[in-house]
Amino acid sequence: MLDVIFNMLSPKIEVYVAPDVFTFSGAAKTLSLRTTLYVKHVDGEFKILGVGESFQGAESCETVDLFEPPRAELRTLDRFGCLEAFFRFAFVKIADRRVMVMIRPTVVIYGAHSMSSRVAGYEKPILNMAAESAGALSVKFKD
Repeated sequence: MLDVIFNMLSPKIEVYVAPDVFTFSGAAKTLSLRTTLYVKHVDGEFKILGVGESFQGAESCETVDLFEPPRAELRTLDRFGCLEAFFRFAFVKIADRRVMVMIRPTVVIYGAHSMSSRVAGYEKPILNMAAESAGALSVKFKD
């Protein structure tokens, strides 16, 4: 019963995926983000400083393309953690922050098949786990 209520109240976020850009659409906003993160190696670990959009100071960071093979210096970077951070950033930007804290969004992902060549056919489980880890109540796929 409680699940039904949460699903009814849950904000809906649609995600249109492509290897280079994800587009997130909510009730009032649309956000397109390149699948790029900006990280810096600090005290023996990587810190994510930027997601999808360049910022002042980005030139001093390492650029991580989420769906490209990692460069040698970035091999120890948690790629799944980066994808989770990518989703979390977008969810917070799209959803009302107060609602996001109380009610997790329902996410519908379109175009997952476009990622097949980059993630060896594991696109749905990878995207599903990352979105749920980032706060999605449920994830559905439509192609």
